[in-house]
Formats: sequence, C-alpha cells, structure tokens
Amino acid sequence: AEIIEHEQPIKALQKKITTDNVAMNVKLKPEARDKWVFTLSPLLKVGTPIDNLNVGGRFNALQIGKKQQSLYGVEADRTGRDLSLSNKQLTSNTGAALQNDAGLPQCYDTPTLAAPIDAERLRFNTSQSWNMNRTFKTKDEKEIKWMAGYMHSSTRQTTADCSRYYLNSGKLTETTESKRFRLLEDRLFLNLNSEINTDKSYGLESFSFEGSQADGQSDYQKANDSLLHERIKIPLINISNQFYKLMTYEHYTLSVRSLLRFAHSPSSLDVDGDRDKQTTNGWYTDNSLTWLNKFGFFTQSYSVGVNAENVSLHGNNYLLSCYFSPYWEYKHSSFTARLGSMLQWKKYSKQGDSFFDTCPWLSLNMKSGYHHEYNFYVHYRESAGDWMSFLLPAYRKDYRTVFTSDGVVPRTKTILASA
Repeated sequence: AEIIEHEQPIKALQKKITTDNVAMNVKLKPEARDKWVFTLSPLLKVGTPIDNLNVGGRFNALQIGKKQQSLYGVEADRTGRDLSLSNKQLTSNTGAALQNDAGLPQCYDTPTLAAPIDAERLRFNTSQSWNMNRTFKTKDEKEIKWMAGYMHSSTRQTTADCSRYYLNSGKLTETTESKRFRLLEDRLFLNLNSEINTDKSYGLESFSFEGSQADGQSDYQKANDSLLHERIKIPLINISNQFYKLMTYEHYTLSVRSLLRFAHSPSSLDVDGDRDKQTTNGWYTDNSLTWLNKFGFFTQSYSVGVNAENVSLHGNNYLLSCYFSPYWEYKHSSFTARLGSMLQWKKYSKQGDSFFDTCPWLSLNMKSGYHHEYNFYVHYRESAGDWMSFLLPAYRKDYRTVFTSDGVVPRTKTILASA
C-alpha cells in the first residue's frame, strides 16, 4: 500500500493545482489480480423472550484487476447501523463539482428519531441494502463506471414526553404526550460515468437517476387520552446529467462544465383524515467556463458562469444567476497561501428581488518541520434564504406547525475563522 499526500486525481492539473487530499494506492501481486474475493459476515441476534430471534449480515464479492474493478454487496441489519454508506461508488469521481445545488424544496419535514443519545447508539431500525459497482477501461483508455442499488429501511420508536411550565401567574402547567412512530424509506438509484484522464485533457460525462420515498406515520396520545394520527409521504424522482471537459494548452488550461437536473415530488400530509398535498417540479442548470494559468510559484484561475432554476409550486418561480469566481494560489517550499471569492448576482423574477452576493475566503498553511503544521482559514459569505422561506404565504409543515411568510426573500451573512 502506498500513501499519496496532496493527491491531485486529474492528471492535467497535477503540476498546476495542489490539494490537501490523501489517497492510498494498493498494488496487487500478479497472481492476485482479477481474482474474486468473497466475504460473508453473518449476524445472529437473540433477545428476550427467546423467540425474538433475528438474522442478518453482509455479503460482498470483490474483483480488482488492472483494467477492471467490480464490487457487489448485500446487507441486512437489525442493530441500527446506517447502511447508506454501502451505496457509495467503488471509485469516486475525480471531476470538480459544480456549485452546490440545494435540490428540490419540500413543504413537509420527514419525521425523524428523537432520543437524547448518540446516533450510533440508536437501535430502532431494520435495513436491507443491495448495491453493484463496476469500473472498467476501454481500448481507447476511457474509463466507464456504473453503480446501481436499492435500499429499504424501516424505523420504529415509541417515546413519552412530559413538560412542566411556570407561566406568568406562577402556576404550574404540565403537558404530557406519547408518540408511536414508524418511518419507511426506500431508495433506488443508478449512476453512469464515462471518464477520460490524460496528461493533456480530462473529460467526464455523468448521468444519474434516483427514485426515493419517505413514508412516516405517527400516533400521538395526549393527557386527555385523545389520539391524533399523522402521515407524511415524500416521494421524489431526481434525474441529472453532468458534463465536464478540461483541455491543457502550452501556457494555460481551459475547462467547461454543464449540469442539468429535473426533479418531481408529489408530497402529502394527512392529519386525522385532513389531507394536504403539494406537487413540486423543478428544473436546474448550471454552466461555467474556467481559465487557469500557472507561472512559477503562482497559480491563478478565473471562472464565469450562469445558472437558472424554476420551481413549479402554485405557479412558476424563476431564478437567474450570473457569477464570477477568481482564485489565486502561492506555493513555495513549506508555505501555501490561497485566496478566492465568489461574486454572484441573483434575480428572483416572481418576487421582483435582485441581490449581489460575495464570498471571499483566505487559507494559509505552513509546515515548520518536526511534524508541526500551522493552518489558518477565514471566510465571509452572503446568501439568500431557501425557497420555502418565502415561496408560499402559508403552509402546514406537520400536525402542529403552520409556517407563514411575508414573501420577503431573507438574507444571511456569515463570517467564519479557524486556526
């Protein structure tokens, strides 16, 4: 095994942009290549009474070769582990990501577990996971990756809550509530990647499909023995395609990125037969052009782009944005300084609001020897609120919460520093 520090997976950028990534390169003996390795980890759980018997475990089939890699896995768990980590790619994409997409806004909140203990100690779910990963290289050195999988999780919990209040009169007021909760989650996904990575150019084409549903049911019993039933269903279909192309010239590199995403979600809230349904559709696209140049110890990069979004919920809501992102880096010996920013103009058509956001940041790193390393980071960020904070004048989030808005797009300013 070989540990690689400051690993830059894009070959065309290895002498231009440094990273803080750490990677491990595993070298196999010739007799170990292309051999299938099978792993079986059974699980037996015995409870009280003795007939409370559950079985589970994990099975993996792994093959690693010079031109191909495959991983197939099946898991079943009753101990509370999060199996979503199994649904990761065998090898991650090396292309730089576009701007973060917040995804389709939702009116309702998926019910979650409530317990005053650490997440790894929760033991309330039953999960099954199936996933398949395969990576192989073609004759023209193009790498094809595909991943598919399905995951199902059933979570149950019963809790009781007692609260005591001393109001202005000083009189003690006590409220009690018990809750029986069940959440069913299903996720089906498919990801296809085509990648070419050479010393002169890099290209990535990625298509993904995801269908998921969260179905949460809760029964509340209050002090007067009244019973309330709530059910929240959030199905979601998400389809996206991403294109990234980087080309290296004599004195600079040029890259193009493009992302297109469509999402559909007919969510519903049912409280004792009173049903509320919100169907949301969303289109999102982001396109940018980046110029990069390295001269001696100094690297500079400039990106320009435009993105557009439409959220269809009780009418169309359009957002148009243009941005400019400069980046400078100085690296010499054991000292590295990075300075960047994001200057962005946003226009909300239906709300009639326009904003100019900025996000400058500074990063310093110095290694003084004797295994000592010093880091400093600071950034300032301006941003607008999420869609659901101003999209609807009022909507019901759950059985006891109604969110109202005056239609004003909220603004947030954040400053962060660490050393």
